[in-house]
Amino acid sequence: MLWYHVKVMRKDLPHLIKRFLPLSFRLIALIITLSGLIVATFPSGVFTPDVYFYYTNLSNVLVLVFFLLLVIKSAEDLIRNKDKVKTSYYERFAFIVLIDIMLTFLVYWVLLAPKTLATPNGTSKLFSYSNLTVHAIVPILVIIDYFIFIRPKAPSFRYVFLTWVFPLSYTIMSIIIGLSGYTYYTGSHYPYFFLDFETQGALVLIWIIVLLAFFTVLATGVYFLDRKRYQKSLETRINSEK
Repeated sequence: MLWYHVKVMRKDLPHLIKRFLPLSFRLIALIITLSGLIVATFPSGVFTPDVYFYYTNLSNVLVLVFFLLLVIKSAEDLIRNKDKVKTSYYERFAFIVLIDIMLTFLVYWVLLAPKTLATPNGTSKLFSYSNLTVHAIVPILVIIDYFIFIRPKAPSFRYVFLTWVFPLSYTIMSIIIGLSGYTYYTGSHYPYFFLDFETQGALVLIWIIVLLAFFTVLATGVYFLDRKRYQKSLETRINSEK
């Protein structure tokens, strides 16, 4: 009798893994994202609210909301659908979150990480848990989730431009805060050197244009990847119905 149940469990194991893997992954990702934000909120062991004036932490908050929604939806489907396995939800929102957090990842490691390394104790700061979590681990988790579990709907190019909303809103907010004279815990009036009118002057506008162009190229690249993925899934569906 016991051997029979073991055989049944072994037979159902791939299906069980397939059903529980998305929820498990997303729950772990949610916990990691939350832990990174909690640690980032206390950079010197003291509660520092202006860390949420930084794009990195705000984009991580966006990811936190995204993973929370995915965990809830994945859990609901797991309970309601015992046979059917669904992993893809909020596809349009997922696209926007992916591009926004990839900007965090790429801008930090290309533009900001070298400056961090040049500071006292730069290496330990760069490879600290809080820094690695918000700048590397969380973006990689989003990339993995998007390309493994999310199935894109028919891609629309207008979503490339919708990805502008978050970074442009942040840029405008940061400039207004900087011009108002607010001083960050770093001693600067601006969160990033490329937004600092006091040191960069008109170059800030050049930086914004360059980053926006880079952002658009990145979003366009993912858009074309999604077109291929969508066409492939469509062909698979048509072939399975023959």
